[in-house]
Amino acid sequence: GIRIKANIDGVHIKIEDDGRYVNNPEIMGTCHFGNGCQILGNITVQNCVLAGGGSFKSKDPDLRGALLKGYGLARNLHLEPGQVINGRGHFSDDLIELQSAYH
Repeated sequence: GIRIKANIDGVHIKIEDDGRYVNNPEIMGTCHFGNGCQILGNITVQNCVLAGGGSFKSKDPDLRGALLKGYGLARNLHLEPGQVINGRGHFSDDLIELQSAYH
């Protein structure tokens, strides 16, 4: 399942096409997830932008939509196409990698 909370005045959440959001992510605050983005895991996502790209089926992983995977809190992040953070309780800019590191 997925939980989406846009229950504060002025908060907007936009989720575009071809994404995957699995294993109990919780989305809150102002967020924008472009085409092909993925949130995989028990992750609380607050005020984040994941730039769009190809879907998870795209041959070149570095052209796919941005990806958060793992578990923990992801707050105030901006990931570009092809970028991923594999969080283990902690998500931050210094953990950003290219998705090709996993494929």
